[in-house]
Amino acid sequence: MGKARVGLLCVAAVLVMAGCTTVTEGAPRRAATNEEPLTGAALSDGEVDPCSLTGPAAFEEYGPARMPGVPNLDECRVVVSTKEGGAFVYVGTQMSTATLPDAQDEVADLGRGTTVVGLTDCDMALVLADGVAVLTSAEPSQPGEEISDEIRCGLAEGAARGVFGVLDGERVKYWEPESNSFATVSACDVLDDEKVAQQLGITADQRTRYPAEHQCRWGRAGGDTATAKLDFPVGENIDDVGVPVGLRPEQIGGRDTWVVDASAAQVAVCTAYTSHIPFTLGVGTTEFAALRIAIPVNAGKDVCAVARTLAADAWAALPGGN
Repeated sequence: MGKARVGLLCVAAVLVMAGCTTVTEGAPRRAATNEEPLTGAALSDGEVDPCSLTGPAAFEEYGPARMPGVPNLDECRVVVSTKEGGAFVYVGTQMSTATLPDAQDEVADLGRGTTVVGLTDCDMALVLADGVAVLTSAEPSQPGEEISDEIRCGLAEGAARGVFGVLDGERVKYWEPESNSFATVSACDVLDDEKVAQQLGITADQRTRYPAEHQCRWGRAGGDTATAKLDFPVGENIDDVGVPVGLRPEQIGGRDTWVVDASAAQVAVCTAYTSHIPFTLGVGTTEFAALRIAIPVNAGKDVCAVARTLAADAWAALPGGN
């Protein structure tokens, strides 16, 4: 979870989406409840419970949905049983339209200044009037299985329309995190921009603050320059968020830290992870912090040394455990 699934929308997916019809909770094919522009202010009264942004009726055309979904700080994962097999639907991650890909396909105009746009491979976004976007996507729930574009696109569009219905009807629910939860800090305030820029070899103004502030990126996306990404994933254990089974932790910044080198031919990638307190919105899950560093191989930098240096600063600035 916690993945932002964005990119270019393929032509085949566009053709499929044009034929999709979806009935969603709170967002049947009707006019909006009022004409005032719908903005990100509808999500700004506290920590959003992302699973409150949709309901089972959003997916009823394709199959029954298992509710409630599984939340993390940014998005909710809902299981839908379709005629082609189980699907995970992800809904809730907030981004600015400035960080979305340029290639987009408008799927629907829902009124109040909002649209549903198609991104890559059936990923979609509900774009609000002030440029805040709420991402939705769908994928098979079992590795190796496939679900047709018709169903995946339909589920993603249904989720986006469902979000509109919840926001339009002012039905967003919020939760109260523990005082030392990672949800209480802005990811962009954890690291010093100048030090990040010096370590990455970029300029200090290359920073992207996500609307919910649970994620921050330094550097430009695309792979041609170095980047750092800090976010706060949630999982049942450290293996659940991307750490190989059996990897031993080391001490960085006063915390147990797992350092994972996942470098490829063109880009050196290293991620530092640390665990934190139980995630009170979920059941049996824990908050984690993940600092991912990506540097072009030809830059000649030790990517895991950079990850360790910046993780030491980040971990020291984060709230302590119980």
